Amino acid sequence: MVHIVFGDSPGGCLKFAFRKTTYAKTEEIIVLPDVLSVGPIERLQTKEGIESRL
Repeated sequence: MVHIVFGDSPGGCLKFAFRKTTYAKTEEIIVLPDVLSVGPIERLQTKEGIESRL
């Protein structure tokens, strides 16, 4: 199973919660350091897209 979280703090909390469980070996956690619900997300793979988002 893959868990996608937005922000470093929630990602760290989830990793900490899983650290001494069997989930630590079977679950994948993807941390996106930005909240994608705010601002444009068009062309985030380009420099112009990132600048537009900022």
